[in-house]
Amino acid sequence: ADPVGITSVQLSWQDNSSGEKGFEVQRGEPGKGYRTIARLPAGAESFLDEGVSRFTSYLYRVRALGNAAVCQPDSRFSDILPVTTGGAGSAPRSGTPSRFSAFIRAK
Repeated sequence: ADPVGITSVQLSWQDNSSGEKGFEVQRGEPGKGYRTIARLPAGAESFLDEGVSRFTSYLYRVRALGNAAVCQPDSRFSDILPVTTGGAGSAPRSGTPSRFSAFIRAK
């Protein structure tokens, strides 16, 4: 993708939980903390982040939100997915959402 026209990052993952309340997606930047950018419904396996800037490195992570009604805790966060407008990578962690990947969209 051409970084000049970057407008969004499409994230996707594999839902490895059952009975979750939903998913939490967080974004950070190297050397800075994370903030929640989306809370998605149960069964979600993707999110389109339209709040990105050109020529910027981001760190993404996702976790399943537990269901208190059945005493299910939140999962651990996925491994960190580094994304620089123009590139992506992934690394799964057992017991949490896996196959976490990104697709950078351009105009």
